[in-house]
Amino acid sequence: MKKLLLVFSIILLSISCNNSNDTQNKIIIDKQGSFTFGGKVLSANGEFEKDTLFPSSNGQTYHSDHGYAFYQIPVNAKKYPIVFLHGGGQSAKSFETTPDGREGFQNIFLKKDVAYIW
Repeated sequence: MKKLLLVFSIILLSISCNNSNDTQNKIIIDKQGSFTFGGKVLSANGEFEKDTLFPSSNGQTYHSDHGYAFYQIPVNAKKYPIVFLHGGGQSAKSFETTPDGREGFQNIFLKKDVAYIW
C-alpha cells in the first residue's frame, strides 16, 4: 500500500511540474478563420465524355485566379499581422511545422502575440 501511495504521489508531482512549464508556452487564440477570394471559371466548348479512359477537354471547366487564406489572432495581438506567401511549389503546410517536426512559424509568431494570415 505504501509503495502504491508513493508511486501515485510521484506521478502527481511529475504531472504538476510538467504543467507548470507548459503554461508559459500555451497559445491562446482569440479569433481564427479562413476565407476564399477571387476566381474565374472557364468552360471548354463541347460535351464532357465521362465514360472514356482519357477524356478530352471538351465540356471541362477550369478554375483559376482564386485564393484561400487562413488566419489566427492571439489574445493580445500586436497591431499589425504578418502575411505569409508560400511559393516554390510548396503549400501553407510549411508554416505549421518543419520537415523534422519542430515548431513552424505559425506557433513561433503566435507565442510572440503576432497575428498572421496565409
